Amino acid sequence: MRRCVGALVVISGSLLVATLAVHASDAELGLPKELASYGSWPHLLKRPRPVSEQLWDLCRAPTLDEQKALAEAAIEHLVMVYATPSAAQAMSGKSASMPVGSILAKEKHSGVFASPPEGVAFMLKHSDDAFRNTGDWEFRYYPPSGDPVATHQHCAACHRLGQSRDYVLGSYPSQ
Repeated sequence: MRRCVGALVVISGSLLVATLAVHASDAELGLPKELASYGSWPHLLKRPRPVSEQLWDLCRAPTLDEQKALAEAAIEHLVMVYATPSAAQAMSGKSASMPVGSILAKEKHSGVFASPPEGVAFMLKHSDDAFRNTGDWEFRYYPPSGDPVATHQHCAACHRLGQSRDYVLGSYPSQ
């Protein structure tokens, strides 16, 4: 399971249409009720971020050099990142860690933002010992593909690269 969460493309400023399309696919993604409202959370990106197929598979934000190279390439994938209000506030304050209960969602789209997402990856911050070896973060992907423990371990393996930033990869401009 190498896929992360998909991207979004806002066409003609039609955020409402894009949001409706995203929510129309919640049942198709198999999202649990507590995560189904992620589309209403604060956006961590001002607009969807294009990513190459390689970054799509790695599920991480592109570096500045990669962004420059991507500007000249044909992009077919986009990502949009959301956060619960408490997580967005912690990120805007440059906090070293997220509060317990924070959730980040990375939506992954092929094509345009208005299309249903191909998948959504979630990071959920816990306070119990179950996720102590991953900085208290649980990693999930929807629609599920395979063993959830293997998915968690796969995502955590990459996110350990951001251990000094509480396992959060990429940078997100303030809104």
